[in-house]
Amino acid sequence: MHQIVEIKSKAVASGLPIVMISIVDGTRHLPNEINFVILTFFVGAAYGYIYQKSGKIEVAILVYLALKRTFGLILTFWGYDLALPIRV
Repeated sequence: MHQIVEIKSKAVASGLPIVMISIVDGTRHLPNEINFVILTFFVGAAYGYIYQKSGKIEVAILVYLALKRTFGLILTFWGYDLALPIRV
């Protein structure tokens, strides 16, 4: 994506592909609630930022797996009511 988007300003050019991919990732979740779409956008941008700063996709994948495992354990031991409020 960095090779496709060529802009003179390096600050804009480095963040623009991350934003574009995060928007695409967020819109994949449009059948869900808008809060989930926004959350997915920001999480995707965070993983993109991690990849950009480290230069290795493995680091972003390990962060993803660690967070997924952590939240999986939290939801397993403390239940979904801790993370997901009940709606009436």
